[in-house]
Amino acid sequence: ERDKALRFLEDMSRDLGSNNGNEIVEKAVSRLLGSHGQNLEQLRATTDELQRDEKQLEQKIKKKTQELDRCRKRLGSLASVRPAFMDEYEQLEQELERYYEQYVARFRNLDYLEHEVDVLNREEKERMEENERALKKMQKRLRDEEWRLLRGEEDDKRGRKKKP
Repeated sequence: ERDKALRFLEDMSRDLGSNNGNEIVEKAVSRLLGSHGQNLEQLRATTDELQRDEKQLEQKIKKKTQELDRCRKRLGSLASVRPAFMDEYEQLEQELERYYEQYVARFRNLDYLEHEVDVLNREEKERMEENERALKKMQKRLRDEEWRLLRGEEDDKRGRKKKP
């Protein structure tokens, strides 16, 4: 706009010497009116296009809102309906729970019994080792006594050794 006004003033200053000042002003005003008319038409076309777009978007919003309402109603109806297999499912779930409780009880019992077997095995091993030590001690004593007898040494009744 500023450039147009400056051009207009320049044209006027060049033609100051002529009588056609009114003509120049009329031409400049008609040029400005023509360019503003074109701008106005472009703005109207843009406005019309935006209004069409707005209507289309409103229609889309309306359709989506209706679709959303239908989906909510369907969800509500589906949520309130109990599936046919639900009774069987709940029965199987209770049965599974009973089996699990039995499994846990048996597992605990098995763990306890394994522990008891380990304890008994350990005690048995200790007894066997004790018996083994006692047997070796007895064998050694018998060997020692046999050696004494073979060498001719005798014990008297008091535990003193007699020499032959």
